[in-house]
Amino acid sequence: MRQLTSGLDTESAKYRPYLNTGGPLDITNGKFIPTVNGTWALSGGMGLTTAVIAEANKFKSTVINGSWVNGLARFPHSDSFLFDSEYSTIDPQRLSNMSNLYLDEPEKRQIHLADIEKRIKIFDPTTPEGESLDSWFDFMKSVRDEKVQHYKDYEVETEILDPDTMKPYRMLLPTFMGIDSWTEAAVRQLNVKNEEFDADTEMSKQRTINLEEAWQKARLMRQLPSICAKGGIYTLMTGHLGKKFAVGGQPNKKDMAYMGQDEAAKSMGNKFYFLMSSIFKISNTSALADKNDRKLSEYPSDSHIAGTELQQLMITLVRCKNAPSGSQTQLVSSQRFGIMTALSYYDYLRNNKYYGLGAPNKVRSPLLGDANLGRTKIFDQSSDYKIGRALELTYQLFMIQSTWTLIGQPVDYSISIEKFAEMLEKSSYAVDDILNSRGWWTYKEAKVDRDYLTLPDILMILDGTYKPKFLPVK
Repeated sequence: MRQLTSGLDTESAKYRPYLNTGGPLDITNGKFIPTVNGTWALSGGMGLTTAVIAEANKFKSTVINGSWVNGLARFPHSDSFLFDSEYSTIDPQRLSNMSNLYLDEPEKRQIHLADIEKRIKIFDPTTPEGESLDSWFDFMKSVRDEKVQHYKDYEVETEILDPDTMKPYRMLLPTFMGIDSWTEAAVRQLNVKNEEFDADTEMSKQRTINLEEAWQKARLMRQLPSICAKGGIYTLMTGHLGKKFAVGGQPNKKDMAYMGQDEAAKSMGNKFYFLMSSIFKISNTSALADKNDRKLSEYPSDSHIAGTELQQLMITLVRCKNAPSGSQTQLVSSQRFGIMTALSYYDYLRNNKYYGLGAPNKVRSPLLGDANLGRTKIFDQSSDYKIGRALELTYQLFMIQSTWTLIGQPVDYSISIEKFAEMLEKSSYAVDDILNSRGWWTYKEAKVDRDYLTLPDILMILDGTYKPKFLPVK
């Protein structure tokens, strides 16, 4: 019998895994996908279009900037461009410092940050590219056209299995673009109209302007996924979260299932909720200050840390095309250093009955022996790579056990962290070698000084179905 799928001269849509940030959001909206080696890669973090929405002063800029900076850090020779519509962006040097790599290797980190800084460019409304969303889209299209025209020059190969060809997945070297914020970004046609009207403009004309803005932003939003997909562009944006008012005494209908009835993303256009790969909502922030002295930090350091320096961000995944929506997590954000990755893992585990951390009076990780991970020590310890990696694996196991459906998974995630550590100690490989691995993927040609091992890979080592050749046997 004739088969249309094989008989027609058609081209299927390409498979596009998510890029990692090396932080908590990777598992929050992620899933593990096969590699050509029979192992697993984490597709999570940044899809082609990612948004963070929140009310004012909730650190949404910190979250998106930290995400794309860490994507940039993991993909050598990639580039980034930021459209700062609010004139608020810090300089490229400070942005580069949001990278969470080489925290315990000062010389390597200095070289690393200098490299990232050179690959960041910022625009605001005083520049031609940032004058309006329209001009920004013109710039995005020029980047897309350049990469498509010289496709082979930008193409790289990964170890991820392409499900269409059953060969290594090939992709365009990613370009990272930030829009901070979409809410405040002007559209070209409205810039002209706003100049024509004054402060006494009639309410009806103002309503017309608002409707026109919504239509124009929806028009641009419709173009975004295609531009990103064709050009290997990963766009991250912020949006303001505002209140909806009930009409006629009737309760509001929720914009999305995991948003409040009175919540709405402001000036984003009516296609926003449909066309984002992921939407994260920051629902609450609170200073991590010492309970006995609010001038001091909950997580002190040998150097003084102010009580307002560290902020705990409550994150909800309200929309995702890669994983189930509704997952919640927490991030620890530093007003100076951005997202504190290892400290975020620790804080979340601590707030979940010390999962994998022992007890409040004796905080220990079974993966780290007798190392004291007490509250007053962890800030300075969190820059240690092995400690951070142990906390990452523990956090991922907890998130999977508490937020994923475990039926039909390729490995058994129901193992306790204590049993996991015990079996790892008895395995053919040193625990230190496992903790020296990395949990984020990149392309083959990238020079990375750590081997790639995901949580399911390690679980396969424990059940004897995977024996990595790059790890020495004890």
